[in-house]
Amino acid sequence: MRPTLSTYRAILRELRWLKLQNPMKSDIISYISKEFKSNKTTDEKFCRASESAVFKAKTYLTLLESTRKNQMLTELYKGRGDKTTEQAANTVGLTLPKTFQDPG
Repeated sequence: MRPTLSTYRAILRELRWLKLQNPMKSDIISYISKEFKSNKTTDEKFCRASESAVFKAKTYLTLLESTRKNQMLTELYKGRGDKTTEQAANTVGLTLPKTFQDPG
């Protein structure tokens, strides 16, 4: 599969994660489809490199992926009120050492 087509499909997949009301008929999908079609064969007639459209698309894909991952992590680690130190340590996979008790 061509890298441009895989980038286009990945952008559409990430936009579906945003849970748009009707993702395939939204304005953003129409705009992205139009941009990909208009830049199918990019000439250097406007003094830009032939890979600039692909670079912009990959940059936008990175933004969408990072936004989704940020939302997932925020949901996972969001604050639910005050936590004890032990609960906070367990959240990130740590355990606290046993406290010392004087035998005497």
